[in-house]
Amino acid sequence: MKISRSFLPGLFASLAGSPYRSLELIKDGVNFSGRASGTLSFSALSDSPSLKTGLLSSTITLPRDQDDPIILRGAPKAQAQAFQEAAETAWRAFNLAELEREQARVDALLARLAELNNPAAYPSACHLEPVSRESWELWNCLIRKLQPAAIGPEQVARLAPIEAFAEAPSKARNAAVDRFVEAELVLWNSRLLRQKGAVAQHRKLRGSGGGGVVRSLVFQDRGR
Repeated sequence: MKISRSFLPGLFASLAGSPYRSLELIKDGVNFSGRASGTLSFSALSDSPSLKTGLLSSTITLPRDQDDPIILRGAPKAQAQAFQEAAETAWRAFNLAELEREQARVDALLARLAELNNPAAYPSACHLEPVSRESWELWNCLIRKLQPAAIGPEQVARLAPIEAFAEAPSKARNAAVDRFVEAELVLWNSRLLRQKGAVAQHRKLRGSGGGGVVRSLVFQDRGR
């Protein structure tokens, strides 16, 4: 799909210094031409393409991460709306496809990060180093390039633990250590209470002459 400026509105836009004459939607991006020409990849598009409609024509804006936006002024209204909708749909699909390509890695990493909410073993630094490295690689190569408006709030929330761990692995590890220690204290306190209860019952039965029952309780407690 390609869109060019209308003659009269385009003439006014050119006189006003607008450098772009046309936009063409291609696979994974948009070609732009005029005094400045090139290709804008969807990975460099920082937000969805926007449309502003005036009295005689429309303006399409393609925001970029590092550079000034590409703005096509003086475009025919109907064509401009169709182009903006098609470009936004393609941009969203591109971001979702990038995420889908790494879905297995994302799922595996999220599962490992979820384990830190209730660690079964002490979360040592050497144990978490591979998790930290994988979080950083996924964030740097994929997640930071995905646009929240393109992938939607549910995916943003789902990927948030990876971004948080990649940005502050030490903080996440310290929190996991605190949870592990707290869980161990609760477990040991529970064991201590059970032992105290068994001792009290042992003394009570011994005082009443229930030796056979006492031995049975002791063996049961040892079996735990």
